[in-house]
Amino acid sequence: MTADISFAELQANLPNNTLIYGDNDVKISIKAMIGSDVNGLDRKVAQALSTLLLAAAKAQAFYNARNTPELSSYHPPTYGIPTTDGSGGLTALRVQTLTVQVPLNSDEITGVTF
Repeated sequence: MTADISFAELQANLPNNTLIYGDNDVKISIKAMIGSDVNGLDRKVAQALSTLLLAAAKAQAFYNARNTPELSSYHPPTYGIPTTDGSGGLTALRVQTLTVQVPLNSDEITGVTF
């Protein structure tokens, strides 16, 4: 069996207006999601993808509390040991993984249940 979270469940864990619906499409507003202006040359892809993965993990937890079988695609992040960043602040590595079931036809990728 395959299942996944919905875009509405994902949006519930993102800032307002991050996902834009219309014309049989869902678009992502990076500006709405990360809270600052962006353009094609900005180096904010890691921030955007990390924000999406964290929201997906939260949406999956909400989904799993109400559905069976549980999804196990969007794993919660793990954090490394904090270190100083050289400017008086702290930084740590955050690792988050995504597990998907990939059929032979990769146009039909779905979430995973175990």
